[in-house]
Amino acid sequence: MPEMLSGYTRITASTVINEGATILHGIMLLTSVTGGDITLYEGVDAVSGRQIARIEADADGSHLLTLPVGLRLERGLYAAVGSNVTEATLFWTPEGVG
Repeated sequence: MPEMLSGYTRITASTVINEGATILHGIMLLTSVTGGDITLYEGVDAVSGRQIARIEADADGSHLLTLPVGLRLERGLYAAVGSNVTEATLFWTPEGVG
């Protein structure tokens, strides 16, 4: 079985995850007192990027989204962190790795 090379990025604020072609494998969202959300975009920002998902978690909760096959994003990956998000961890690889 081939070795899967994968990375992750832990964030607490909106940021570019990767500027090049990306395979998204999953995300873990942790929220504080009133719940929160994160919005993912294909691209390098929320203005020019194409929204691909909005993930919410209840108060003091978590939400895990896994994509067993992976989602290919040609123009990169940007994560817009909403209020009351404690942290989010995105699992991804640059295209062509793994």
